[in-house]
Amino acid sequence: MRGIVQRVLGQRAVRLGLTALVVTPLAVLAVAVPAYAATCSPTYTAAAHGAVAGVDFKFAPECSDGLANLTGTVFDESCDHRSAYVRFELYDQSSSGGYVLWDTSRSYKVSAGCGGSATFGPWRPTGPGTVGWKLTAILWACGDSSGCSSEYKASWFG
Repeated sequence: MRGIVQRVLGQRAVRLGLTALVVTPLAVLAVAVPAYAATCSPTYTAAAHGAVAGVDFKFAPECSDGLANLTGTVFDESCDHRSAYVRFELYDQSSSGGYVLWDTSRSYKVSAGCGGSATFGPWRPTGPGTVGWKLTAILWACGDSSGCSSEYKASWFG
């Protein structure tokens, strides 16, 4: 009789263990889904267009999740068989008025093509401090045999 009770209890323990394994991943999945999307305000819309590359973008320096948000489109402005690139640098303004590099985006590219474009983002760096910020777009073009152009830079302040 004792052997039968142990086997029955053992089977229940195994069944309970399997139930816990099945329920646990579902609970984790439910927790992993965000309850809301971050809201970003204010949002700035800007553009910079050089001889070989251009960019149109939207930038929000402060979202409700503590991150900044940047999305946009990079353009190949010339028919020179080179790919156009843009990279962003975000600076934080110190209380003394100077700017310190806060974060750098990866380079976004549109493959060589006359007038082509490609969307990018979102880039979500930690938002800069409360004193102020500077966002710089660095634009250039490079080709396999034709080398790279000089960089064109444009900056915005907030």
